[in-house]
Amino acid sequence: MPNLLKPCVDWGIDSMDKFKLQWKIFGFLLGFCALLLAILWMFQTVFLSDMYKFIRKVEIDKAIALVEKNINSPSLETGAAKLNKMNYNLTDSLRKTVNRMSELVKNDGYRLEFDCDEDVHIHADEVKITQAFYNLLLNAITYSGEDKTVIVRQTVEGNSVKIEVVDHGEGIEQSDLPYIWDRYYKVDKKHKRPKMGTGLGLSIVKKVIEMHGGKYGVESKAGKGSNFWFSLEYTTS
Repeated sequence: MPNLLKPCVDWGIDSMDKFKLQWKIFGFLLGFCALLLAILWMFQTVFLSDMYKFIRKVEIDKAIALVEKNINSPSLETGAAKLNKMNYNLTDSLRKTVNRMSELVKNDGYRLEFDCDEDVHIHADEVKITQAFYNLLLNAITYSGEDKTVIVRQTVEGNSVKIEVVDHGEGIEQSDLPYIWDRYYKVDKKHKRPKMGTGLGLSIVKKVIEMHGGKYGVESKAGKGSNFWFSLEYTTS
């Protein structure tokens, strides 16, 4: 009788050994998959995050370069540039610019707000006004301070519309304010606000607004932030 059971016992032992081996292989594969998932998670959270930041930085740099290519030109600085004036919705144009910039910088924690009570139409060169506004907006983002907040306000005053770009950053010393609109002017190493990109940013803003017969200015205190503004005559249609 024992001899008759021996093949069954041997088969059972062999099956158990195979079953144990299969479980070991399954356990190894399960552990390998878990390790692979952990590596993929690290890749996604670390490498892809850094790569996304790099891509966004490249996008911002390209946008900056494109603006500077168009606006920081000798013809504009010398006054030889011509205005291509047309009636357009200034409010809508500003809003679109703020929204585009907000998409580029929101993942870095920046918050851009646009406040206005009504849509305003002006007779002006939309491209140049947008470029001047873009320079002020970029300047405010760069020096927005710890809260990373920039506020753009549009207000109507009489027959003119005023655009303000406000930040809560490092501000500018009072002694430097009269000179910040000068071409290539640079203050000390701590307060570098006037130098944007090629260093023409604020002087170009000045030139564009002057070409339109508008006004411009800044209120700022060191450590309190800045309010750069310009105003233009507007139409009712």
